[in-house]
Amino acid sequence: MTTLSQLSQLSGLKYLSLQTFRKNGDVIATPVWFANDTEDDGIVYVRTFEKTGKVKRLRREQRVRVASCDAKGTPEGDWVGGEARIVVPRSEEAQRANRLLNKKYGLMKRVVEPAFGLKYGKVVTIAVRV
Repeated sequence: MTTLSQLSQLSGLKYLSLQTFRKNGDVIATPVWFANDTEDDGIVYVRTFEKTGKVKRLRREQRVRVASCDAKGTPEGDWVGGEARIVVPRSEEAQRANRLLNKKYGLMKRVVEPAFGLKYGKVVTIAVRV
């Protein structure tokens, strides 16, 4: 199975496990909401908050792995390696990612994101290329 066919299988799913790496090499997996980029099949967008550990780890190490998972983060598919980058805030790309996630998660995203933002700070968009 190719990476793109694995990615296309993610489109109907709700959660993605995003693995990031600590300085000592330990792997930390986090279940996240995601959206496939409609303009680039190799990109998956994730939105999170600036004070989370995954953002801190991504600023140091862009290597990641992703797999489909359930809400608790239990992997349900094969791991796919990739590279992540933090998208420039308020850029066209960040706005496109937000629209894609709003379309996919609807009202739940619009309620959850501001509520979590009070505790974890500004929203950060992550682009994962696999």
